[in-house]
Amino acid sequence: MAFNRSRQVAVVAASAALALALDACDTRLGRFSGLTGPVTGRGVVTDSNTVVTVTVSPSSPTISVGTTQSFSATAKNSTGKTIAAGIVWLSSGIAVATIDGNGTATAVGTGTTTISAVAGNVTGKATLTVR
Repeated sequence: MAFNRSRQVAVVAASAALALALDACDTRLGRFSGLTGPVTGRGVVTDSNTVVTVTVSPSSPTISVGTTQSFSATAKNSTGKTIAAGIVWLSSGIAVATIDGNGTATAVGTGTTTISAVAGNVTGKATLTVR
């Protein structure tokens, strides 16, 4: 059996890189110990501050022209924990209602509009009816 020193060095270097990567992930994945031999498989690392759902409340209010409706948005991570997130508010029908950066909609005409709360790439929606 031939001894290949360069291959052994490459394996040792790869093992050291893996050990450094695991150490860097220690707080998210938990401590790994006793790793020997080749390491294979898949894993998913999730960031506890990543928004996965946005819920808008109230979900379907009805108001009159000239009045306002306050909305709130709750952003949650993959474990269902509420997290702080910057929310951008949008109205799909500005002829029916406009909405400001604080989530307050002002009814300007009759009809229905979708109010959206966007956090990152996640959107929560409510339906606002104006009579």
